[in-house]
Formats: sequence, C-alpha cells, structure tokens
Amino acid sequence: MLASVIKNWASVSSKTLHPGTYTFSILTVYSQRHLPTRRDMNHYAPQWIEDWCAENGWTDLFQERTDYWAFPPNAVMPVPIPTQVLRAIKAKRGLCFEEKIWCAAAGLSAITAGAFSYFFASPMPLVAAFTFCAVVMARMEDDAL
Repeated sequence: MLASVIKNWASVSSKTLHPGTYTFSILTVYSQRHLPTRRDMNHYAPQWIEDWCAENGWTDLFQERTDYWAFPPNAVMPVPIPTQVLRAIKAKRGLCFEEKIWCAAAGLSAITAGAFSYFFASPMPLVAAFTFCAVVMARMEDDAL
C-alpha cells in the first residue's frame, strides 16, 4: 500500500509547479484513495420498507446512501420513498435493530462508567461515557426527517 501511495505521489508531484505543494499533494492522494468513508446509521430495517413497497405496488427497491428509492406503480424512473411514508413507518415500528444495539451500548457504558467512577473516585469515566453517549445520540438523529 505504501508503494502505491509513493508511486501516486510521484505522478502527482511531477505535475506540480510549486515545490511547496508536494506535501499537500501526497496527503490529497492518500486521503482520496485510502481513508475510509463515514457510514451513516441506518434508521429503517430494509424489511419495513420492502413491506410498504409490496403493499403499495412499488417495485425494485434500492438504497442510495441513506435514501430509499423504488419504482412507483406504472413508473419508468425510480423516485425516493416519500418522507411522510418514512415517518409513518418509523412511528409504527420504532427503533430498528442497529439503533437498539447503539442505545444498549450507550446505556451500558453509562452504567459501567458510573461504577468505575465510584470505584476509582474519579469523574473521568463519566466524562468518557458522556462523550460516547453524545456521539451515539448524534448518530441517531435523522437529518431527512
């Protein structure tokens, strides 16, 4: 992997006109090709959306990032599943499995941190648990809704 980064850096830096941009070039090449991308939390179980599509005649469901798309009845182009439908499904079904796991992990970390904080007489475990719980709750927010 390092050899491919150096080879890519050499090809990019040879095209660079200013010597001071070599470092930027190698960081840009590395970040664009090798760093993992952020994965958003899935707020809906795919089966819930498939069931709704089957009930309403929508076909060929697929997911693009966090949006669900399908072909409405008699349509030739896919459209996103309407937000009102997603809200209704979420209100009816509640939390999906992934959300339940994250909520359980947050609760368990808070309880464990409370015990460690008492045992060590230090607030730092509670600070760490608070940080973890804040990140979990931020990931659970659904921007589309």
